[in-house]
Amino acid sequence: MDGAKGKSLKGKGLKGDGLAAEDLSRDDIVGKLRELQGGVVEVASSKKGSLVQLGALGAVVLLILVFLLGRRAGRAKSSFVEIRRI
Repeated sequence: MDGAKGKSLKGKGLKGDGLAAEDLSRDDIVGKLRELQGGVVEVASSKKGSLVQLGALGAVVLLILVFLLGRRAGRAKSSFVEIRRI
């Protein structure tokens, strides 16, 4: 963007949106983009808490799984040593 605020986009004619090319300005486009961005930020912040909880739950499940698999492997590889006193 060249920084010219309020510059009309004549000749760029967007068809099918119900607006004439003269009615559409750079400020209109910037305003609409900011509105859309605000909606995305709202949705992202509302989903953030549930995603953090899901990630923490996944980490705990993974930790338990690794522990149990390591325990099983340790049992399979370990020897039983019997010590007798004479």
